[in-house]
Amino acid sequence: MNIQNAKYILPNLFTLGSVFLGLQAIAWSFDAQFVAAGIAILGAAILDGMDGRVARLTRTQSDFGTQLDSLADAISFGVAPAFLVYEYALTDFHIGQANFGLLVIALFAICGVLRLARFNVMSARSKKAASHHFVGMPIPGAAALAVLSVLSAERTHVAFLRSERFYIVLMLAAAALMVSTVRYPSFKKVRWSRRHILFAVLGASLLTLGVKLVTLFPLLLLCGAAYVTYGLLDTLLRRIHPRDARDDVDDPSDVVE
Repeated sequence: MNIQNAKYILPNLFTLGSVFLGLQAIAWSFDAQFVAAGIAILGAAILDGMDGRVARLTRTQSDFGTQLDSLADAISFGVAPAFLVYEYALTDFHIGQANFGLLVIALFAICGVLRLARFNVMSARSKKAASHHFVGMPIPGAAALAVLSVLSAERTHVAFLRSERFYIVLMLAAAALMVSTVRYPSFKKVRWSRRHILFAVLGASLLTLGVKLVTLFPLLLLCGAAYVTYGLLDTLLRRIHPRDARDDVDDPSDVVE
């Protein structure tokens, strides 16, 4: 195997590492090691974010890698968080003889798979459109909401975050958002303007302060809730004022190269 061919394997190793962590998270969920399972899924998200960047850096993007990434996401961010939440809070959610807890997590995983399929189709049709925003909540984001809720509950022991009803609403809402037409910003190809840099520095400062004041997982959960709210409000405003909606284009004079 020559070096040129080996370069194509490198990004796929990150993707397969994400699959491994997703499967490990499922095993830990069944063993009631919920914190370890949640951290494994977050680790899978980090690897998932790196594989595409490695592929672009090494110029080894391929259709095979795109399809492999979607299959990995279905496991790590669809099935793994579904079983984590099921084992954590929904095993006793029965109505009569029907296991509605299993139905809830099944809807989450199914909507995640549908979201991935739609994303692949849209990306193939228009890579430019897919690079600036997502239509529907990305499946890693939905998984992060579920995982951070469990980790926050374990860290803070807040009864609300440990309740069955909370996870029923959370998983069904996340499932609906994944297959919705709500727009969410993509950070894969951000054009860094002076305004973006200022917000990034301010956000990093607030994050550092927040970690000092509260635990990390609840703070990240609040950030995830803010991301969800932003998408809902942005979509609502675009429908109320469609003429004011603009494409994701910055002022060229304000862009920092």
